[in-house]
Amino acid sequence: MDFNLTQEQEGVREALVRYVRRHYGFEHRRALERERAYCPEAWRFLAEMGILGVALPEEAGGLGGSSRDVMVVMEEIGDGLMLEPYLGAVVLAGNLLACSDSGSHRHLLGELMSGGATMALAHFEPDSRYDAERFATRATHTGKGWTLTGDKSFIVGGGYADWLLVSARIEEPAAGLDREQLFLVASGAPGVTRYSRQAHDGTNFAEVRLDRAMVPDEARLRLKAPALAAIHKVLDQGTAALCGEAIGCMRALLRQTMEHLRTRHQFGARLGAQQALRHRVAEMAIELEKARSMALLAARYADSDHACVRIRAVSGAKAVIGEAARFVGQQAVQLHGGMGLTEELNIGHYFKRLTVIEATLGDTDYHLSRVAAGLRDEIKAASPPPP
Repeated sequence: MDFNLTQEQEGVREALVRYVRRHYGFEHRRALERERAYCPEAWRFLAEMGILGVALPEEAGGLGGSSRDVMVVMEEIGDGLMLEPYLGAVVLAGNLLACSDSGSHRHLLGELMSGGATMALAHFEPDSRYDAERFATRATHTGKGWTLTGDKSFIVGGGYADWLLVSARIEEPAAGLDREQLFLVASGAPGVTRYSRQAHDGTNFAEVRLDRAMVPDEARLRLKAPALAAIHKVLDQGTAALCGEAIGCMRALLRQTMEHLRTRHQFGARLGAQQALRHRVAEMAIELEKARSMALLAARYADSDHACVRIRAVSGAKAVIGEAARFVGQQAVQLHGGMGLTEELNIGHYFKRLTVIEATLGDTDYHLSRVAAGLRDEIKAASPPPP
């Protein structure tokens, strides 16, 4: 596997770095956080640069990029602490909508890539506990369409979404129709009550209550694969993207901590002159490199249709990166002293973001148990039957 960036990837990375440096300073980010909003100009920039189409297939008008291309984008989003709903709108919802065979839904992908519309995946529920197969939202066919009833929680970027991709189970599926289905629902449709929330790192999520929300027949997505399999794959792609964002956050923390030790003086000497502090920074760098290797592994296999291979790579990476993120964040805060805890310094904000990333789409314990379950299944499958 070639770890070097292609010319196109390097171009995207440089464009994002320049934009963040010139237009997305920390004070700008703090103002957006206070307003509970994302930056329309930044979203428009992502659209004009084609970045909103990186992950989407060419037949839908996208660039047909891989999870490795998405990782390049997410690293810079993490480094810049950007609040735009790229993960929820593009990586999760956009990728799922691109799996639909229905031409009536494809025009929404064009609106998404042009920056004219946003969407989000409404899948997890209050008692799901990261389990993608544990959802109870009901879909009932009425002859005029479908009614949806249930509650959805922690919808990434859901407070900004114009459209929701809602997973539901059909009570009495017709012949040839899977029980698990996805429906495209306007966020302002009758029967849909949305509660926009803000996580402690400033990012947006939503909770949604569906009370017999009525949608037409064409709202059901005609997917190329079973809905549950498509959801599992997209969640793994989203997890790999989060790993890339965590790398960007940790990289920024390491860079700023090294600069702090070079320039900060205490008792007439630079902090960086203390060997013990240099060793701690070296440990931060080691954890970052270990995490980057795992993030690259996750990006390599996140697009695989072989679930066992994908799970081992993605969940293994998320678990390792969760531990590394905690270590790097804690060390950065401690090496900055009391300043690391203040709202005026971005160090604490990076640490908050890393903490939320660790809990998003499955925490470290969940992904460790997922890897272990996969290994048990493989061992069981390879074992000879008892005599």
